[in-house]
Amino acid sequence: MPTEESVLNSFLLNSELADNLTLKQFINLFPTAYRKESLIKTLYREFQLERNRIRETIKENIVEECKKPEQWGNLDNAIETLTVAEKRMSREINKMDEDCKRFFEKIENINNELNDVVYGRIPKGGFGQEDDIERLKLLTISCDEELLEFL
Repeated sequence: MPTEESVLNSFLLNSELADNLTLKQFINLFPTAYRKESLIKTLYREFQLERNRIRETIKENIVEECKKPEQWGNLDNAIETLTVAEKRMSREINKMDEDCKRFFEKIENINNELNDVVYGRIPKGGFGQEDDIERLKLLTISCDEELLEFL
């Protein structure tokens, strides 16, 4: 007979929170010109570390909850607890997915802006060298902030 802890681990940490993005899939999210950049592997490691931190937090919460069997009382309470936990986990998973999508959209936008500079697409009003430098500084700061937010 499975224990509450084994049921929760199986239910909450099984397929939905598994690392479902391989390094190759992660690399393919980037434009072809940047797929060989070493920073992509660093980003992937950070992505994996964050997923592992979340999994560890969930495991700790399961252990903590299973130390309190008197809260469950009977099978009905256990099922209700699992249902609530499932809803919470689904919300967290959805939030993580949205955060990842937003992160990759920002990477795409930054890439497009850099491509504009590389291929000489200049705004109608144009910009001088100081404007270029200032925009690149702002872009770098934005990338750093997004990376920190992602981590």
